[in-house]
Amino acid sequence: MRQPPATTALSLTLALVLAATAAHAQCSDAGLCLVGDHATRVTADHASPQHTADLTYRLGVTGDDDDLVVHSVELGARLALTDRTGLAIRLPYRSSDGEQGSASGPGDALVLLEQAIVTSPCWTLGLAAGARLATGDDDAEPDLPQAYQPGLGATDLILAATARHRAWSFALGYQLVEDTFTGNETTPIRRGDDLYLQVARAFTAGGFDLTAEVQAIQRLAATEIRLADDTTIEVEDSDRLQINLGLEARRSLIGRLDLAAGVAVPLVSRDQNVDGLQRALTVSVGLATGF
Repeated sequence: MRQPPATTALSLTLALVLAATAAHAQCSDAGLCLVGDHATRVTADHASPQHTADLTYRLGVTGDDDDLVVHSVELGARLALTDRTGLAIRLPYRSSDGEQGSASGPGDALVLLEQAIVTSPCWTLGLAAGARLATGDDDAEPDLPQAYQPGLGATDLILAATARHRAWSFALGYQLVEDTFTGNETTPIRRGDDLYLQVARAFTAGGFDLTAEVQAIQRLAATEIRLADDTTIEVEDSDRLQINLGLEARRSLIGRLDLAAGVAVPLVSRDQNVDGLQRALTVSVGLATGF
């Protein structure tokens, strides 16, 4: 069943800005980006059903001094409330392992409300507003730094605008981070806001629906660490521009059940990982269905 243009716009909005969990190289938990949202990705030759659900496993490695390995399992859903309005929810469970130990638990949930604004035979335009909720524990293992914790300890607001022209899609997003330090006992941090730009191209090859994308994420203020004497210091280069490349492949298994896999690597990355968001490589595999 083919979606009407309005629903296509809603699906695209979620696919471009939904990011509640460990997904991207360099942007794993920030909330603005996610490599290939399996439930709502618009492909070159077909669109997704109005309602979708997916279950995804992601593996990320930092490749830096902390040498973290991050596992996450994510449950996602999108409901079409009307032909122009959609509601998306994503619930993660995250586990981090490194030389200092391991920490695990529910991560920060993401809720987004999508709205189609303009539709035409060639273009679809949409807006999205939502929040990354501080449902994850930022001090699950008090002896470990923030980078290990399943939650970031802040509620962030997310605003985004999206556009699609045939197989091309674009997104511009802003994440307003709550002005507070995390409750982590080892390295309480305060993040800056993020500005996000994404360009993606959908196509088909060898019986697979493929989506290639380039993402740029600019942290607008340096990350701060609060010391034991309540003074703060800025983390050097923590506001550096990040640029990522991602590729997702998707194929139908039976009926409306799809298998999807993705990979992401950074072209430009930060030199530090105090917030636990940096990735040198991320791979994912999951199942998605529409109804």
